[in-house]
Amino acid sequence: MSDNERSVFSVIRGKKYELLFTVLAAKKIFEEYESLENVSEKLFNSKNFEEQANTTYSLFKILSVDDSVSTDDFDKLLTVAELKQIEIDIVLAIQKGSKTDVESEPDEKNTVAGE
Repeated sequence: MSDNERSVFSVIRGKKYELLFTVLAAKKIFEEYESLENVSEKLFNSKNFEEQANTTYSLFKILSVDDSVSTDDFDKLLTVAELKQIEIDIVLAIQKGSKTDVESEPDEKNTVAGE
């Protein structure tokens, strides 16, 4: 299910993982964090690195189409820089999944006669 308009690919040690903000992912995120503002707060403003890393892993698991990544993979395989990139990928996936495309049809009531 690869739709580049709606998903983001995050890379861990050369393997691509698709992140997608689905209805199920939204339900899980709101259940755990209550709002997207709280997600942002925990990802970017946490004073506790362990809590921040755990939040990143939790959100990655929720958004990931492939659920084969373990906590051990995160802890042992990622550098701090890679963890920061995954945080950015998470935010991008949520933004892309929240984007709506609205098409409007011309309203015949508002057109000038003869056009």
